[in-house]
Amino acid sequence: MKARIFAAALALSSLGATALALGGTPAGDLPRAAPAQAADGQAEATASILGLHGTNDGSGIDPKLPDHVKAELKRPPMSAYNSWKQLDQGSLGLVRGKAGVMKLPGGAALKLLLEGVEEKDGKRYAVSASITKDGKDFLPGAQFKARGGKTFFVGGIEHKGGVLFLGITIQ
Repeated sequence: MKARIFAAALALSSLGATALALGGTPAGDLPRAAPAQAADGQAEATASILGLHGTNDGSGIDPKLPDHVKAELKRPPMSAYNSWKQLDQGSLGLVRGKAGVMKLPGGAALKLLLEGVEEKDGKRYAVSASITKDGKDFLPGAQFKARGGKTFFVGGIEHKGGVLFLGITIQ
C-alpha cells in the first residue's frame, strides 16, 4: 500500500502553538513510554503525548478525549476525518539539550528536544520534534514554540484505514 502524505500547516493560535503535519507508512498501536530523566533524575519539563487515530468510519470523536482536543479535531485540516479515537497516551521527561524518545507504531520513533524555556506571559517551550522510521526522516527537526499546558499536533502516518496523529502538551 502506498503511503499517503498528509501535509499541512496547522496554525493553532487558540492553543498557542504552530505544528506541521507529516507523511508516513502504515503502523501499529502506540505504546506507553517511561519518562526520560536527567542524570540527576530531574526533568525540566514533561511532554504528555496522546496517540490519536483519525478515520472516516462515522463513529465520531472519542468521548474520553479532553474538550480542547475535541474542539481542534473539528477544525481543518483535522476535520478531514470524521472519527477520532484515542489509542493511548504516554509521557516524556524533557531535559534541555537531551532528546526524549518515544517508540511509535510500526517501528517509528518520536524524538523531542527541549531547546529552551521562556518566562514571557507564562512559560513557552522551544522544542524540536523529529519522527523517523527505518532511518528515514518523516518530520526532520520541526521547531515549535509551545505555550505551557497547551496542545499541538503532529502526524499523518497512515494507520489502519486512517491516520495517526500525536497531541503533545508540554508543562
